[in-house]
Amino acid sequence: MLRGLERLHILLTALVLVCAVRQAHAQGTPIKVACIGEHTTHSHAFPALNRETQPVGMQEYPAILQTKLGAGYQVRNFGDCCATVIQGYSTVGLENHPYVQGSNAGDGPGYIESIAFLPDIVIIGSWGRHDWGLSKASVTTWNLAKFQQDYDDLVVRYMNLSTHPRIFASLPVPILFGTDTDNGVLTSSVVTVIRTVAAKYNLPVVDLYAPFFGHMELYKQPPDTEGEGEHVTNVGLGIIADQVYAAMMADRGDGGVDSGAGSPDAAARPDAASGGGGGAGAGGAPGSGGQAGAIGTGGATAAGGAASTTSGTGGAAGTVTGAGGSTKGAPAQTANGCTCRVGVSVTRGTTRSADFALLGFLAIAWERYRRRRTPLRRSS
Repeated sequence: MLRGLERLHILLTALVLVCAVRQAHAQGTPIKVACIGEHTTHSHAFPALNRETQPVGMQEYPAILQTKLGAGYQVRNFGDCCATVIQGYSTVGLENHPYVQGSNAGDGPGYIESIAFLPDIVIIGSWGRHDWGLSKASVTTWNLAKFQQDYDDLVVRYMNLSTHPRIFASLPVPILFGTDTDNGVLTSSVVTVIRTVAAKYNLPVVDLYAPFFGHMELYKQPPDTEGEGEHVTNVGLGIIADQVYAAMMADRGDGGVDSGAGSPDAAARPDAASGGGGGAGAGGAPGSGGQAGAIGTGGATAAGGAASTTSGTGGAAGTVTGAGGSTKGAPAQTANGCTCRVGVSVTRGTTRSADFALLGFLAIAWERYRRRRTPLRRSS
């Protein structure tokens, strides 16, 4: 009877310690998310500093995203309202500047601070206003190939961080006022090159084109000083947060979702990953919100994009981009597919290792205790 009680006590102690270890891991260091971009990430309509403490109802999308993700994530806003993807032009006397040059004095954190943050996840936001839109630099000539080259460079800069962050590429919000033309440039042409870079590095895509196309009401209107058709409303910022959140949650499963049905240049692309995870597949009916999922090469079903009320342009079907075969940001793969999921597999793997180590230690302690007790029982 005594021996049975001793064993029960040991087992209960082990259970309590295992639960404590799991709880400690669950309350570990939050996953760091860096949101980068121009005015749709941070604009002059909001204070330059304290971007993570904006009051409800007056928040930019990263602050809204933080609320949706919860305490397990630390979301920081590194938007630079006057920045461009395009590099290599003179910024003397200009408010415009390449994002990788860093923010203007007094404009708060930007590229330099985002690099120092060493994020686990990077959300590359929408671009347009300062690259080809109404506020493009007068000293630059729009060049789509140059934009693609410098967008590629921006991605690689973050991929090369020591944390090897998982990078999400956002399609641009269509301008002006939800149409496809701003300053003579088609937003859809930029969609094409962003998809190309995303496919090259197997990045999950956040579709900000389809939810805004044809929805003039999601843009600030005159006489608002920002009612020129390139700034979205607070409701629009909430939609951006929703789209980013949906993409992140889908990426935690078996394949990244590009819910861009109805958006331009939506031809299915092959998954660049080797060894499993979600593969590319067609999703959604032509000209409608994304509806269907896709079967990844690992056999798991990726969720389809949420339906959109927006009519698609170009009549192309939406796509689901499989990104499940990648590591957390780097394109290299292992033979068994995904080695790290956003906030999932690292915690599980560490917790299981700790569990086994703890149980092994308790087994050894129990055996030593039993051997010490045996001579005493015999002598009595």
